[in-house]
Amino acid sequence: MDGKSSFLDITKNPEVSEFLKACNFMHEPNGNEIEKIKSQFVHVKKQEDIIYPKNIIAIASDYYEAKVRDDIPFTNVGYIKVVNFLLKKNSFVSLTNKKFLDPFEVAKIQKDKEAYTFVLPSSNMLYKGEKSVKDSFRLKLYETFKEYKSDKSNTSSLLETLFYLNSFRKGESKDEIKLKKCPSCGCENLLIIKTEAEQFCPNCHAPIYPTDVLRVWEEVKEDSASNISPLTRLDNAIKHILLAHTLRMIKEVNPENYRSLLSDIVFVINGPLAVFGTPAWIHGSLQKIIHDFNKDLSDNHFSKLMIVGMIENSSVLSYANFLNRHIENSSILCVSDEFRNSYIDYNKTESSTTFGNETFYGQDFIYKNDKGKVKVFQIPYNFRDKSNLQVFKAEKSNLESYTNLNKYIKFLDDFDSDMFTNSIIPSVLSKKYSMISMQPGAGMINLISKTLINNKQ
Repeated sequence: MDGKSSFLDITKNPEVSEFLKACNFMHEPNGNEIEKIKSQFVHVKKQEDIIYPKNIIAIASDYYEAKVRDDIPFTNVGYIKVVNFLLKKNSFVSLTNKKFLDPFEVAKIQKDKEAYTFVLPSSNMLYKGEKSVKDSFRLKLYETFKEYKSDKSNTSSLLETLFYLNSFRKGESKDEIKLKKCPSCGCENLLIIKTEAEQFCPNCHAPIYPTDVLRVWEEVKEDSASNISPLTRLDNAIKHILLAHTLRMIKEVNPENYRSLLSDIVFVINGPLAVFGTPAWIHGSLQKIIHDFNKDLSDNHFSKLMIVGMIENSSVLSYANFLNRHIENSSILCVSDEFRNSYIDYNKTESSTTFGNETFYGQDFIYKNDKGKVKVFQIPYNFRDKSNLQVFKAEKSNLESYTNLNKYIKFLDDFDSDMFTNSIIPSVLSKKYSMISMQPGAGMINLISKTLINNKQ
């Protein structure tokens, strides 16, 4: 008997049938429920004269755990590849307006990209004489953050950006990092200063690194056949660290005109505007960074940052596709906690805080365009933090709070993907490049500075 027929026999079991009868689970909404759901969607008034930034930077990452040799069991190396991809709107529009696509022209608009690969010891591997997989992972991660630089200066490193992100945490400064505990002995409240010198735990004298603040090392297992878990955590976090890095470097490299540069870029993150697991604190820092940039831009009469997270796999997207035939074209919903609890997560008890309180810095939207395609996307919250929880919870799902929403809608429409219904072209391309051959390219920060300043279109 094959597995499939065996499974069918199980479903016919009376005990299974009785169990299913005793359970409540999601059902297709009835007439009244459909009308209630439809009433929460707002018709989008299209404005063809809306102008959004001409330059798109898409950020994506991917991870993979590979065997060192097929004949050696459980000895793996981990790869994380992160990609910055620059796409110019005018080049894309001129290309799509042609009857036939020239492959050489397509290649030209895809050339401005930077790919960087993190190579990390995974299971059953020791690095540079370290005595454990965990310590090997920690050392290599620190070296990678230190070596990743946008130019030759130390201030352009990803490690510097980690200190920058950490400085937005309560009670922290830009020149030091407080570790909750030593990875080796558990000694609490250690201080790491910004220096090239090695630093050690005062209790056990083992090395400590600034990157320990990400706490990804906590998920490294010594005797495991795989260490995919810390790779997954780092893969999720690195896209958002790179977003902070790009924002920081554009400002530092172009102190005189960074505002005009930033107001002419759309940042596309492949995935939600959220950081999960042990590095989740990054989301709070990014929320503050984005808010502060937006205030600076607005105060100086520039357009706010455009940052969009494209969701290609989530419960919200699954439910939106489930409802698709009931939703009217050209309509949008700002997903509230109430809607999520009532329909998407099916009768979930209301949280004492709010959905994504410790992980998200962006708000979910369900949008059905005039072609009938459903997309779920996120844009940053309009709050610096979530300290006033009552106000934040009410206003985060208020459409009127997002004054530049019409720009996002126009952008999504213009870069709609025919091949991938729930995605857009920049997201598809960045995802493609994060999965191809691993090779570093030209520095994205220099590319932005030179291209956007000298080649205004």
